[in-house]
Amino acid sequence: MFPTFLRYDWDATSSPAAIVSAQLKAENITDVSANSQPWSTTVSRIVDLLELEQEDDYGVLSPTQHSFKKALTMVAAAERQLSNPPIGSATTDSEGGIRVTWRIGDREVRFVCPATNARPVYIYVGGPDHSNVMNENVTSAALTERLCWLTNRGRSTERTST
Repeated sequence: MFPTFLRYDWDATSSPAAIVSAQLKAENITDVSANSQPWSTTVSRIVDLLELEQEDDYGVLSPTQHSFKKALTMVAAAERQLSNPPIGSATTDSEGGIRVTWRIGDREVRFVCPATNARPVYIYVGGPDHSNVMNENVTSAALTERLCWLTNRGRSTERTST
């Protein structure tokens, strides 16, 4: 099954892989991971959400086009900056929004993209000493910073362009 699209600018007969490749190309993201896979495990898990049934008794299961595009491009761009990105899990909420969660030890980063642009995208960061939510100016660079904090590596682990 394919997501409940709010705008119909994707061809519903396309495969999820074709949709992802086209979206990454449109965003000028050609190398998503440090290895030879076309995209990372986390991005693959976001793509897998396209295979969910449309809905169940509790609400929408598949992501909306808005949440899918936003999550795909933000996560792919953030991971592109890391030499060894952590592996996250992806789920949908009852409205078709996407939540991607990364956990390492007692630290957690959650990237939440709502079903529509009526609500803001946000990043939640939690650890033993603090927690906070960023819901303004959320960018792939901000997500990269939080993933660096999660892995306790700082910005020094970014890949350099050659």
